[in-house]
Parts: sequence; structure tokens; C-alpha cells
Amino acid sequence: MIYETILKIRGREVPILYYNYRCHVRHYDDPNLRKIMQLHIQVCEEIGNRECLPVEGDLITLAFECKGEEQFFYDWLNEGTMHNGEIHFIYNEVEIADIFRFWDCYCVKIEEYMSVGNAPMMMVAYLSPGIIKRNNLEVREKVWKVSDVSNGNASSIQEENDKNDYISEKSSSSVTIFILSVIHVKPPFKLKRKFQNNPHYEKEMRRQLKMQEDGINKLTVFEWLTNRKTFKEKGRSSSQTAQNDARDAYKRRKMFDYMLLSAENFKYDEITKKVEDGLSSLAALHNPDQIAGGNFDDVTEMGDKRINSSIGSQWGTKDKGRAQNLEDELLKVLEGPPKIDEEQQKYIKMNVIFAEDLEIIK
Repeated sequence: MIYETILKIRGREVPILYYNYRCHVRHYDDPNLRKIMQLHIQVCEEIGNRECLPVEGDLITLAFECKGEEQFFYDWLNEGTMHNGEIHFIYNEVEIADIFRFWDCYCVKIEEYMSVGNAPMMMVAYLSPGIIKRNNLEVREKVWKVSDVSNGNASSIQEENDKNDYISEKSSSSVTIFILSVIHVKPPFKLKRKFQNNPHYEKEMRRQLKMQEDGINKLTVFEWLTNRKTFKEKGRSSSQTAQNDARDAYKRRKMFDYMLLSAENFKYDEITKKVEDGLSSLAALHNPDQIAGGNFDDVTEMGDKRINSSIGSQWGTKDKGRAQNLEDELLKVLEGPPKIDEEQQKYIKMNVIFAEDLEIIK
């Protein structure tokens, strides 16, 4: 699945490249946290319990590009102030999958990675919240918290839920919602013999098929048919910019992964080479492929290029093959009974299955 993570704090929205959450962290669990402990000794003394350091408990690590927000985080760290905020996890750019709300939060550590060549400058911030609340989970609190979530903040969350319920009721009363019957793509996709000597390929094939399946099912019937018509009339559209963006985003994520794993011992040139070598075997993925009704600029993931080519070839050509078979089956469903007209198609999501139908050629 494709997620975007955004930190919302003090009127700012900061796109997050790397997110890590650790629960019940104690100072003797991680030697690197000993330095962090020193930042809160004064607070600990005020509380009167040096054995129960405030940073113990939930710790959030966020990495992001430096785009002018750095001073806010330095002030947050150096002034020892507490802030409230939210981390939004957004699926496919529009659907909020989860919201991580926090109150009375300290910034306890900052790391910077200087830019080299075309690589952007990055910042890593370590946050220790006094109170956290995730969707459908109980509130968690630390000893220094000052806010009372059980009153004002909790009621505002309930008001949001009531508002969403009202919108759902209003929508359902004005539009009749249809659920499309499941369509299995025929014939099933096949894992060819040349890929069966390594379990990586079967796993990767299923992963890429599932991403394409999810991508199709995120489209309305109207959107999917429109994309298919455009592809048949104009062919494949150029998506070089989107592909380059996907490769750059993947490179940044992998660079950060290696940097964080190697802590202060990383060598930039070695990490860059390792990431570049890995990219040589990867392709930017359309989810789904354009021939299968995908948008030309929907490129946000990377995957094994050999598997990607195998899937692309198995979709067929614009007029025959699995993509055309899917379109034919869909048109039969739309003819009914009951018949589903074009206006209704704008509110009905696609409902296809093919990832779990993968056949292993014997």
C-alpha cells in the first residue's frame, strides 16, 4: 500500500520521509539514548525522580528534508518547550488511514545529514510526547503531562466523528451505492519457470500483482473505463517525470535506512554506491499498468524490473489479452441486470481479484 506521512504542528505541515515509533523505551535498552537522557536531567530533578526519566516510554523518530522548518525544531529542542501536534498517515493521497495525536511533547534530540552533490539536506528529530492517542487505542500518558485529554481534546475528537457520521448519512441518502460483483482476471497470471529457482521472485510477483490489484480497486468504474479508452486511442503516455520522482524518493528512503542503521559510522560514498547498485535491478511501478486502466503519472513504488516486465507482458495488448478480458467482463456486468448507467459508474469502485490467483507453472 502507498502511504504518505505528514507531521502537522503549530500551523506547519512537514512531509515525513522516515517514521519510527518505539514503545516503552528505557534508557538502559539503548546506549544511544544516554545522551538524550542528559537533555532532560533538569526536568527530572523538578519532578523529583531521576530514575523515572521523562523520555522513557514512547519515542517517535521522524526524518524529513530541510526546507526552512529547521529553526522551529532547534528552538523546540533548545528552549525545552512542549508542543501538541498530529502525524497523519494518508493512503493513496486522499484517504486518512490513521492519525497519531500527541500533546505535551518535547523534542529531545536532533541529527542533521548535510547534502552532498544533488542530495538534499536532511534532519532527524526525536520526539517524546507526554500524551499520545492513536485511532481506536487507549490514551497513553507520561508523568510530566499537563493537558487533560479526557475533557476538551477528547470531546473535539468525538465532534469530528459525529461530523463524519453525518456526512456519511447525508451521502447515503442522496446516492444509491452499488457494490460491483467480483471479477477474476482470466487467465490467471503465471510465475514462469525461470523465476522459480529463487523464492524472492514468487514473493515479489505476488507483491506487485497485489499493488496493481489495489490500484485498480481504488478507481471508480468510470475512471477505469476512461483510462482504458485513452490508452486504446493514444497509447502509452510518457511518465518519465513520475518515474524519476519515484526513483529519487526510493533512493532517499534507502539512504536514510542505511544511515540510521550505521548510526555515526556511515560512509556516504559506500551507502550511495550500495543504493545505486540496488536501483539498477529495479523499475518504477505503475499501479496499475497503463494498459490495465492505470493513470500514467501514478508511479510511487519501486520493484524488481524482471517481474515488472513479466506482468506487463502478461496483460497483453490493447485489444487482446487479460486487460481486454477484464474490460469485456466488466461491460457484461454493467449491462445487468440491473443495468448500471454512466452516472452510477462514477460512484462505484472496481472490484477485481487476480493476485491470489497466481499460477505456478510446473
